[in-house]
Amino acid sequence: MRIIRNDKQKENLAKVCWDMGKVIFTILVITPLAKPESVDLAGIIAGVVVGMLTWILGFIVDGREVQK
Repeated sequence: MRIIRNDKQKENLAKVCWDMGKVIFTILVITPLAKPESVDLAGIIAGVVVGMLTWILGFIVDGREVQK
């Protein structure tokens, strides 16, 4: 049984992964930098890592859309 049945579902799932990566990065990295007294290096590193993992997942789900 395939979970992703058509290209539109695949495209939407890839968009969700990209958007979640942006949200995670913003919450865990950009927001603490706006308040210098609350900067936590471990939180920033975790935000970068988790954000990149969701971006990579979005890239993998999207696949090789443009092949010329």
